[in-house]
Amino acid sequence: MLIILISTNILVEAQERQSEHVYYGYVPPSTDVNNPNAPSDQPDEARRVDEMTNGQLIDYYVPSGSAILDIVGYEDDTTVEIIDIYANWRIASVVMNKFEKKHFFIPFGTFFKVVASKRVGIFLSGGASIYEPDGREEPPGGTSTFYPSVTGGFRGREFIFVAAPGTHPFAYSKDRIGYNFYLMALQETDWALVDSVERWSQNGHLSQRGTRQMILQSRTFYRAYAETHGGGGYDTVFRLTTTGDVMVLCCGGIGDFMAVPAVTGGYVGRVFYASAALTFGGMGRTVAFIIMPLEACEVTVYDGALNTIAKHIFTASDVENRNYWFHTLGEGRFKLIVESTGDICFMVGKTEGAADINFLGDDITFIGARPNQEIRFYAPTMAVIFAPED
Repeated sequence: MLIILISTNILVEAQERQSEHVYYGYVPPSTDVNNPNAPSDQPDEARRVDEMTNGQLIDYYVPSGSAILDIVGYEDDTTVEIIDIYANWRIASVVMNKFEKKHFFIPFGTFFKVVASKRVGIFLSGGASIYEPDGREEPPGGTSTFYPSVTGGFRGREFIFVAAPGTHPFAYSKDRIGYNFYLMALQETDWALVDSVERWSQNGHLSQRGTRQMILQSRTFYRAYAETHGGGGYDTVFRLTTTGDVMVLCCGGIGDFMAVPAVTGGYVGRVFYASAALTFGGMGRTVAFIIMPLEACEVTVYDGALNTIAKHIFTASDVENRNYWFHTLGEGRFKLIVESTGDICFMVGKTEGAADINFLGDDITFIGARPNQEIRFYAPTMAVIFAPED
């Protein structure tokens, strides 16, 4: 599924004024959080989840028919309202401080917007297995997404984020991990990562195109019915600071797809960085990417060492006929650098069931468009368009 925002910014932030930032979202019909190891005679226990907060594990139940909306503050004294668009009523209203995270349960089928007095970070998640922590069950948990910077967009030098669920196999299967922290250096940089309670930290140095990956604390199934993954940190909120420009993402190990933002901002561009991992192989599973041209161009896809993976030429006829390039990569971990001589849109993901474009996902991804900007995309099932203005 694809959610499109006709906006002045990127991702889900659709309006920015002096007094407010507005973010739009939709919760599609889905399956309830479902831990298959919970007692069969206690169905509510299957919807019980854990997360680390200030060094303490807390647990709670996710209501049936709901997804979880996480919001983290970038600045103190940020007023946040969640509004059901069609019902035109306020779901919740809170005041948040920097590094503070709150979660809200949003019913399936809800079109909503978040109105904040200052910029915030927002993450929507749900479904049967996304919080499955150790890869012991099929399908394993995890997802893929880019983390936005505190200044907007996905390229920056400071990021405050809620760690998304990665794919976290137990100890003897570390090769199958889908890391929920994947740092890509667009420039040579020093970097420092700390949890929001400042009890855990990591730091280092990366050359241009260098990467660093690790597993961080994230929401999982209730500990009594699941292995723990031992992610770093004493909270699920983290802050990354760097001396050079970087991009950061969560890179799950199976069954997802996402629109990739351009290095220059927005979702239309000529240079893209992305990582993709298929760590749980099987029949019909492959990493794949889709490239959609907006003008005649030549596109080259490189690996992290700048070895050419594949090339493709789009003609003016391809653009007119809305043709695209779907390319499969097989199983494994891939760092992709895409360079084009003309404007393109880029998506990456994994298939499930058949190595075919019709079997991407399942997942939700967001893209944004500036005023009067053409974008092109592939929607495996459906697309929702939000227009904040007439």
